[in-house]
Amino acid sequence: MEWKLTNVIKETDHPFLNFYTLVYDVKKDDGHHSYSYYIASRREEKKLRPVTNEYSRPDGVIIPTIYIDKDNKISFIFTRQFRPAINSYVYSVPAGLMDEDDDSIISTAVREVEEEVGAKVFEATELSVARPTSSGLSDAFNAVVLAKVKEFSKQNLEEFEEISSIIVPLEEANDYLDNHKFALQPYFIIKYLIEKLKASN
Repeated sequence: MEWKLTNVIKETDHPFLNFYTLVYDVKKDDGHHSYSYYIASRREEKKLRPVTNEYSRPDGVIIPTIYIDKDNKISFIFTRQFRPAINSYVYSVPAGLMDEDDDSIISTAVREVEEEVGAKVFEATELSVARPTSSGLSDAFNAVVLAKVKEFSKQNLEEFEEISSIIVPLEEANDYLDNHKFALQPYFIIKYLIEKLKASN
């Protein structure tokens, strides 16, 4: 089959997230067919990925964060945040959207860890470039940055953000993941990091 985007219809008008209909011309063996697909996006109509075909800059960054104490003991910093979409608290790692003036995913990661956790990042490493997050529902792409911190100060949260930080030692992290309502992508990222860190120690 051959797919060609022919029209984009903005169905809602909200400041942060909108619903769009994508209209495709689909060429099959028996001829051309019109096919409508529905997505949610934080982007303006002209900046939708199906329109621009631009995939290198992520919308957000997932930031697994490691705390190293004065004795060089390694722990993870997890977050607990209320998510209205499911009317429940969810465990995760620091994360956030890239601002227009962010020059890299590293700068986004450093800012978000400082805001959400109140910790100063002394080392940040890119683990993944921008990749689709939920391509069946949205055009959002996320990248992954590993952050390391040693010192804490004060959170700087938005008005309706409620984020608690939990420090979990490396040796307890697997059980913590399996016994809490953890977001799926961070769950597997942390699982990977646990094995990598244990192998290197």
